[in-house]
Amino acid sequence: MKNNYFTILGIVLCLFMGCNSDDEDVKAVENMPDWFKIEDKPGEINHLIYGIYKDYGVTIFINDTLGYEELGEDAYGNPVVHTELFNMGYYVYGTYTDGRMRLSSDTVAMIIAVNMIKDRVIPYLPEESVYRPLSFLLADSILLTETISYTPVTREVNVYGKGLRGIVVGRLNAMKEMEQDELNMLGGEILAVKSADWILEFCVDELEDYYKITGEDQYGKTSTESPFSPAPKPEELGFIRRVDALISGRKYMKNPDRKQDIQDYVTVIYAYRGEESRFYELYSTYPKVIDKFKLMRPIVEKYEIANGIK
Repeated sequence: MKNNYFTILGIVLCLFMGCNSDDEDVKAVENMPDWFKIEDKPGEINHLIYGIYKDYGVTIFINDTLGYEELGEDAYGNPVVHTELFNMGYYVYGTYTDGRMRLSSDTVAMIIAVNMIKDRVIPYLPEESVYRPLSFLLADSILLTETISYTPVTREVNVYGKGLRGIVVGRLNAMKEMEQDELNMLGGEILAVKSADWILEFCVDELEDYYKITGEDQYGKTSTESPFSPAPKPEELGFIRRVDALISGRKYMKNPDRKQDIQDYVTVIYAYRGEESRFYELYSTYPKVIDKFKLMRPIVEKYEIANGIK
């Protein structure tokens, strides 16, 4: 009987110690560094991104190394240091690399990019929402690899927003040569990454009339063109642009799919915010583009109201 008593007591003590151990682990997690906190450092660009963080709570990185954390020592007394990186393909269940980036060392281009984000992006970010990016990382270029017709194809993109760390903003390699309209379009493209996801999920009914303008059978359709049978311009069908396609090793152009088309229109709505008359003049000979733009405007406003923007 006495032996059973000590056995039960031992089990209870083990469980108690296990619970304490769990509590300590929880505290350790709570004390983890805030990788998205920006400290003020010497240098014009560092002062600028610190001011953005202090004034707007928006984190902008210019390097994919977010920081270091000392974890103790190994068996030989050597320090164990963890390096936290901005992995652009970081997802909930691991990492997926469908793209890669090249970082920039051009301070002037970084300053242009930060001011563009301040003027064209931050005013339209949700205050607290899953549709608010955790951060922005500035990159010289972003290279995205897609498999098209079983063939890997690599192309440069302006923005990458699939990962959980935040949105990667590319094109710093061309930033200094960009006109203001191009910078506005890039700002709109950044905003379209998250807002298009919301629109696709919560505006299904409103999008039915939007799709009808172009014709649902036109989305994703390959445009084969020859001197004898020229393909219609994308604007004639109601698209802002076409995208690259690869069929049997040959390059073609194709119409965007639904999501890309929505992103394109959200992009121009933000790029021409307050200057809609310029957009109407630019596409005055393409009535389908004008009609889709007018239909998308209240949809974007619905997104902003639902996410506390304005």
